Amino acid sequence: MTFNYQEALFRTAEALERQGNLAEAVFHLERLAANFPSANAFWRLGEGFMRVRALDGAEQALGKALELDPAHASACLSMASLLRRKGQSAGALDLLKRYLSRQENAAVRTDLDRIDDIRGTKERPKEKVVVFVSDDPRVRQAKLAYGLRNAGWKVVLLYHKVPNFSVAEYFDEAHRYMSEPEAVDLARNYPAEIYHVFSIWGDLTSVELIRSKPGKVVYDYWDIAEGIKAGAGLVKYQRYCIENADGLCCRDLRAQYVIRAMGYKSPRRILVLPDCCWNKQDARLPKAAVNGEIHVVVCGYIGIEKRGETDNGYLDIARQFTAQDVHLHIYPHPTQVPVEEQFSDYLALAERTPFLHVHSPVPMDAVIPELSKYQAGVSITRALTYGKQLTGYDSWYLRYCGSARLFDYLDAGLPMILNKELAFQYSLFEPYRLVLDATPQMLSQARSYLERFLTPDIQDRARDAREIYSVQNQIGRLVELYNSLQDI
Repeated sequence: MTFNYQEALFRTAEALERQGNLAEAVFHLERLAANFPSANAFWRLGEGFMRVRALDGAEQALGKALELDPAHASACLSMASLLRRKGQSAGALDLLKRYLSRQENAAVRTDLDRIDDIRGTKERPKEKVVVFVSDDPRVRQAKLAYGLRNAGWKVVLLYHKVPNFSVAEYFDEAHRYMSEPEAVDLARNYPAEIYHVFSIWGDLTSVELIRSKPGKVVYDYWDIAEGIKAGAGLVKYQRYCIENADGLCCRDLRAQYVIRAMGYKSPRRILVLPDCCWNKQDARLPKAAVNGEIHVVVCGYIGIEKRGETDNGYLDIARQFTAQDVHLHIYPHPTQVPVEEQFSDYLALAERTPFLHVHSPVPMDAVIPELSKYQAGVSITRALTYGKQLTGYDSWYLRYCGSARLFDYLDAGLPMILNKELAFQYSLFEPYRLVLDATPQMLSQARSYLERFLTPDIQDRARDAREIYSVQNQIGRLVELYNSLQDI
């Protein structure tokens, strides 16, 4: 396969940003813009400059992006944010108005509507307010906001990366920030009962918000940096957040492990709140397809074996399923694009068998209806199934970790094929008999195992579990955490 230098520069910069090596990331983004000039490349370079507080460089790069593509909405929003940060609010307003005079864009319109009164003009509201702060919003934030608003809370989202869902549908207000100081500044302008900060691993935004303490702060992680090799550079940031937040909201048991086994200082309040279900539609399990076909699905991040991500790769598992005439449908995570390049090995296998189907990623709002077409959801860790040594994780890590995709499966009415070694995840669904242990024997006889597993009463059991794990049923526990912090 031909080496893609442009893709390599971008992926390297992205990885360096996740590790906190922001200056080195900017170096690679400069090379990207110089060698492959485009509006998108200069926009990414401008954002990189803003993260290292090189505002003049950011303004130059974003100006070049808008010169190459005046309709580039993200570059327009970034430039407006930069101008406000430099105290040039009038210039930001003029930029947004000029953009909208040429074409309509909902995000630009929202920014224009709020720029006049976003800073310092809001009195303390009568209703209870929580401010969500997130560099990279995921479905968890949308679900919790949905539950809180139904419970009478006003929910504000401050974010950096544009999320993969409609912000306006789930939040009362939203505003984008381009740097850690801007995030803290915006948070301070929303007097709130709670500031709930979400972090993928550990990041400077979370650190700065917890350090500045605009009010009671709850820290909520997606992954724990300790114990995962890719997160080694972020351990110090996340440890600070765990130890200094007022409360900790955990989607699994990994934080408790690092507190107990690695000496992390425990916050005064801790809540374990798994990712939950929307529970917006009736659980349904499709009947067996014509001719007795079985269709299973895997959705979310897929390990790419050719990049050395062998722990969570599905290539061997795909061969096992398809050899037994079980259809496997793969929906990669939205970040895993272009699919044709990243999943070339899978696509090559799909050309040799009619039982493997590689689909394009789907947005959060469309994933449940898409999954409900199939008969079971798959979440298998290859290394655990075949007894291989984990290459990307410490031995304890997967035992305590959670998974959002399992709740997507449950929302779609699907039982799951899952490793029993994923003890926390397995324990959530085993009482409802909704999990099939992904052993080597099961995979070698997948069709016969699935025929026995997919019984008609699974529909009722899935419906019961989905009700228990619905965000409507669980949100009261989060409200209790919020209320308990007011007394500290």
